[in-house]
Order: sequence, then C-alpha cells, then structure tokens
Amino acid sequence: MKSCRVDRIEQAIKGKLGDDAVKPHQKVSKILVLREIERLKTEKLACFQDYKDNLLTREDYIVKKKEMDKFVQDLEEQLKEANFVQLPTDKKLSKEIVVAHVDKVVVDCLGFFTVIYK
Repeated sequence: MKSCRVDRIEQAIKGKLGDDAVKPHQKVSKILVLREIERLKTEKLACFQDYKDNLLTREDYIVKKKEMDKFVQDLEEQLKEANFVQLPTDKKLSKEIVVAHVDKVVVDCLGFFTVIYK
C-alpha cells in the first residue's frame, strides 16, 4: 500500500479553507477586559446612587443602566470568545483548525485522498 503524504493533505486543506481560517485571531487582553467590566459595574452603581440622591431622573438612570449592561454583556461575550478560540500565531495547520473545519480524510489504496469538510 502506498502511503499518502501528509504535507499534500495539509496543503489541500489550507487551499480549501483559505488563509483566513489559518490566520490567528486577535488576542484580547483578559486583564484589561475584566478591569473594564469592573469599571462599568462601579459606574453603574454610582449612577444608581445618583438616582437615589435625586441627581438623576428615573428615565436617565434607566437609559444609562441599559447602556452599561449592554457594554458589559458585549465585553463578557468577547472574553468568552477569546477564551474559546485561541489559535496559534503561526500559519501552520494545527489540530484545532482541523478539528473545527475537517470531518474526515479518506485515503485510498493508491494514496489518493479526499477531504470531507464539516
């Protein structure tokens, strides 16, 4: 049985997926995002205190609270996404990329292969 060259399979997968799937995602600083979330929560609490002290109207408080809640939610999603997808910084085909995009590779007895994508 002829063996199939792994580099050819890798090249075929890269060609099909394109360079976009192999490029690293922009890394997000976890500490900075957590600090920003804490800052927004503190600011939200300060707005509530201003509302309690009659420095803000109910409508203004609700608008500011909704804005801050949306920012916090966006930052938390960004943090989850950054934790979930950490692709390597080089352009090599890695196990994570293959698992994410390739269902299976079928190699016949002559060494020809077919890549089945998800």
